[in-house]
Amino acid sequence: FVKAQSLVLTKSIDLEKGEHGRHGHFSKDEPLPFEIKGKLGSGGFSQVDRILNPVFLGLIMSPVADTDLAKYLKGIASSTSAGLLPVEDITNLRSYFGCLANALQYLHEQSIRHKDIKPQNILIESGNVLFTDFGLSRNFQDTTGSTTSGMTYMTPRYSAPEVAAYDARNTSADIWSLGCVFLEMTLTLKGLNLCYMDEFFERTGTR
Repeated sequence: FVKAQSLVLTKSIDLEKGEHGRHGHFSKDEPLPFEIKGKLGSGGFSQVDRILNPVFLGLIMSPVADTDLAKYLKGIASSTSAGLLPVEDITNLRSYFGCLANALQYLHEQSIRHKDIKPQNILIESGNVLFTDFGLSRNFQDTTGSTTSGMTYMTPRYSAPEVAAYDARNTSADIWSLGCVFLEMTLTLKGLNLCYMDEFFERTGTR
């Protein structure tokens, strides 16, 4: 049904109703974001279920997160005194490194590039971290590889050099982005405000 339409609705369950629904244009051969994510099942990217209905199109995701990593790191920084983090936050942050690395490895093993890894796209729910926002993701299972090139949407702060230059890039760009996230997590563990990193790069550059 969806493939036959020139327009599909995003950010809404009902294709026809809902005044706040937004439409997105997709070419006939372009993979749809919910198609890419729908195959995953459950894991470090949350849990995804699909229900087929001739009238409605829905993507059901669980869980509804408590917060995202960006807000979590900012909250820790604003509440920490003298650079001393609560033991619970230290334990959680340390565990997130391995969880996120394993989740990304799984995505790549499933032939999926996330393409927009950043703290805002990492949810936290009951102490678990979950990748979300697969709107830019690429499924390369039926292609010759994960490499793409040309213009693309990006978040510069977390983009690999080849992405920023619009050069050929592949799954390694996801790893770079996750490394940028890990840098912010490490600074927080050290009791440093993320503004410290921004000021450092302004003084010394990013190379």
